[in-house]
Amino acid sequence: MSIRSKFAFIIILFFTCSFLYSTINSKVFLKTKAEAPPKVLVAKNVALSFYDATDLDRVYSSAAKKTSTGSRFDEKSILSLPFVEKALLVNSLSGIQKVKVFLQEPALAFYNNGKYQLVNLRGEVFSEVPQYKIPDLPLLRGKAFNDRVNRERAINIYKSFPQKGVLSQESLSEILFEEDFVLVFSGIKGKVYLGEKDLPKKGERVLKVLKYLRFHGIEAVRLDARFSDRVIVSVEDKN
Repeated sequence: MSIRSKFAFIIILFFTCSFLYSTINSKVFLKTKAEAPPKVLVAKNVALSFYDATDLDRVYSSAAKKTSTGSRFDEKSILSLPFVEKALLVNSLSGIQKVKVFLQEPALAFYNNGKYQLVNLRGEVFSEVPQYKIPDLPLLRGKAFNDRVNRERAINIYKSFPQKGVLSQESLSEILFEEDFVLVFSGIKGKVYLGEKDLPKKGERVLKVLKYLRFHGIEAVRLDARFSDRVIVSVEDKN
């Protein structure tokens, strides 16, 4: 082999090796980049003190799951968590995926077997919290609320009230279930029964009755407005 031929062979070999090296590294880089888990950002739309580390760990692990198509963003998995309201995928210029997760605000608290849990607007129990961390929310009491359907019914009652007032979301302190839903409002001594239909009209009747009772110095222990045209009042027997 002549010197010229040897020189040409070395040049060809050099460029071939360089091409193979760059191709392999490019594929490894792309593979690593594609498989890198997304960066999870939790939006501060609610106080994070409502949630414990276990809840947040579930968010991070769900965000890192692969879908059947190989995507690193499993939206279905994240949204299956009851305390997640929504999740948005954001692609940055660097190519790193970011997932912004919005957590739900609790609507009610639920006292169950000595434990306090938070309930979202879909009636799902999603987080257990110690008593000192419970937000200022109406409290569900009773075994009936182990059934999600009854929790949803309670939420519909809660949502029917205005935010502020004598009979309001703000003044509603407890929802119990005896023979029917029983409402306890701060500032009202007696238990209130409204049923589940025509709540605004029934609430107006209760307010009129309360005004009358207070004017005459009468304390009611029960106000039953589940009827279409009247409120039955039970007063305290002082004998």
